[in-house]
Amino acid sequence: MITLHSVSKEIGSKRFRRTIAKDITWTIRPRSKTILLSHQRQALTVFLNMIVGVAIPSEGWIERKGTLSIPGGFLHLAKGRTARNLIDFLAPLYRFEPADVMGFVEACVGYPRLLDTPIKQLPSVLKRELNIALIYAIPCDYYIFDGSPDSGRTEMRTLTRRALRARSEQAGVIIATGSSRTARILGPEANGAILYHGNLTIYRQVEDALAVFESLEPEEPIPREALEEDNAGEDYDMAF
Repeated sequence: MITLHSVSKEIGSKRFRRTIAKDITWTIRPRSKTILLSHQRQALTVFLNMIVGVAIPSEGWIERKGTLSIPGGFLHLAKGRTARNLIDFLAPLYRFEPADVMGFVEACVGYPRLLDTPIKQLPSVLKRELNIALIYAIPCDYYIFDGSPDSGRTEMRTLTRRALRARSEQAGVIIATGSSRTARILGPEANGAILYHGNLTIYRQVEDALAVFESLEPEEPIPREALEEDNAGEDYDMAF
């Protein structure tokens, strides 16, 4: 269970100040499937980071029960590591065997030698595929995606969609997107939610949310200055 209690979030200051969330109360139940829609990609990122504990609310608090994936994936934790190093680091945090995680990632990426190559040396497409594979490889109670939950080659997309179906049978899934195509990836049974001007509106069916979302006037992008100032001031407060 994840519960947001009267959560508000503002970033930036003075003329760059922007509101991400206004007094939001929301309960995300186990095994629920939610498509979170916004025209502002940056707002989605900040909002998801609050949910998992990477960003701190300006007001209110968030209760988390269970393990959560990191919305942007795990590669930002690499810091010169290889994929094998990263798996050895991550798996115990989630109380899982590194060998099982390694086997899943090897099956996805298809190039075992890449696991011993420093991640910063990999081409961008392989980094994206590795990032997605790592998310699915770590068993979580909630999988949270900042954007599409699949990426890369046709074979990789087939594997990750199969993994998404399998994982979502036992876990909750939140996919944040501004794309109607990505919004339909969980099927018509998914819930919908719209984050718009800081307000969150929940819909029982994603198609209802999409119908409203597509009629809204797009919000202006958040200024880079507001995001940079916010990132400089945040603490890393991941809580599982």
